[in-house]
Amino acid sequence: MYKINNLKKYNLLEIDLTIALTAETEIKENFYEIINFKDQQIGLLLGDLHQKKIPEEFRLPLIQGALKTLMKINGHYPLKFMEQARNIIQNDFHYIENISLFYSKLDLHKKELTFINSGLIYPILIRNNQARYLRFGEKFNSESDQKFRQVIVKLRENDSFLIFTDGLLTVKNKNKMNLGLNNTLKILADEPQNLINNLENFLNNFYDEANEKNFFSLALINVK
Repeated sequence: MYKINNLKKYNLLEIDLTIALTAETEIKENFYEIINFKDQQIGLLLGDLHQKKIPEEFRLPLIQGALKTLMKINGHYPLKFMEQARNIIQNDFHYIENISLFYSKLDLHKKELTFINSGLIYPILIRNNQARYLRFGEKFNSESDQKFRQVIVKLRENDSFLIFTDGLLTVKNKNKMNLGLNNTLKILADEPQNLINNLENFLNNFYDEANEKNFFSLALINVK
């Protein structure tokens, strides 16, 4: 059975921010960080380490701590943050072969979200009961000089913006079929005001316990 735990809830002016994870996600390979810059701006990081076998010397808190420190230094500048995050991973965590990172700066006054997405993390804009996957970003490659694409979204009243890791899409039913992106978008567009509860209920009807259980994280931004 899937249980999505609402770990953190923030009421920020006219915006609500919720961080939710499936049980045991934190001890798997997902992580997140939030920083309040005290100028009506919030830094949000969501990460997914796609390695089932992690070397003994690796500790998830090490990379999480390094990225949190970097957020404090360059969190106002998403592009600079991602470029330096790549350098840190390349130089100090060279044994990490595959990682996805989503970093955003949320301006509460302007209701503006500036983000960079790299890898298998999915940003979804839900507006007027339509869910749209914002397909911006490429695989995070710590060994290249790839150019990151910065995207700015102006949020409107009643908008929802959801970011989730790829474990959600690979939840399997009794026929070994993945939930997939298209089905997920349909779920998200239906009653977005109850998005997390609807998603949890659907997963528990869809998922077959004969399959391996997936773990995922999500961040939900709701504009009042």
